[in-house]
Amino acid sequence: MPSRMKRGCVPRTAQSSRPVFDAALLRELGRCWAELNRSHFDAALAPPAIQLSDARRRLGSWHRLTRTLTLSRPLMLERSWGMVLEVLRHEMAHQYVDEVLG
Repeated sequence: MPSRMKRGCVPRTAQSSRPVFDAALLRELGRCWAELNRSHFDAALAPPAIQLSDARRRLGSWHRLTRTLTLSRPLMLERSWGMVLEVLRHEMAHQYVDEVLG
């Protein structure tokens, strides 16, 4: 570890690439959301805002008032893509109950 880099610090290049990485993740999550909407929910859902959080204790959430589906960034980085899709599908089920079933 370089002497000037403090332990636990993210190198500047990683910090500057985070918005690009997040944007790519959000595009892919939006694409997967649309595919799951067609295959599991008969295209009954309207697209929500999708955002990432740094939360570790909550893998995902559906926010009714803002119509926002939030997924944990650590989930994306530390778990399999299959697990990410399971959490996405779970949050979409909350969206379905809220918006379709009332």
